[in-house]
Amino acid sequence: MTTQKSPLKLVVGIGASAGGLTALKELMPVLPVDQGIAYIALLHMDPSHPSQLDQILSKSTSLNIQTVENNAAIISNTFYIVPSDKSCTVKDGIFHLESISQRVGPRHSIDNLFHSLADEFSKHCIGIILSGTGSDGLHGCKAIKAHEGVVLVQDLTTAK
Repeated sequence: MTTQKSPLKLVVGIGASAGGLTALKELMPVLPVDQGIAYIALLHMDPSHPSQLDQILSKSTSLNIQTVENNAAIISNTFYIVPSDKSCTVKDGIFHLESISQRVGPRHSIDNLFHSLADEFSKHCIGIILSGTGSDGLHGCKAIKAHEGVVLVQDLTTAK
């Protein structure tokens, strides 16, 4: 387990559809640890099934893995998972969760998260988009780029 006392230097938002789980499992072992980075993963998963994402991902990293809690402060060297029935934003270093009322059709929860990260951390944030078929994350990526942050997108040839 990593130490959490180092200052927060960078925030990385990771967005994906359920098909992005494979890519996320491959990404976990190469994520920097103990570097003052917080990771926030938002995957479009079925909220009616209990998530075991924390257990799956903990097998391939020494990062502290936590489920995002409303009004909790972001801590460095932690990998956060947004609950599948919530939309998440960050303001003043604090997580804000809202229930997702729209159960059918496209959600833009990745866009909302990335917009808030861009506004909060500007050039000190990275947005990563993994496998998916919709456009959620596109506008959030544009916001991160507009704030001089970095955006990484999974290559189409490896996406599911």
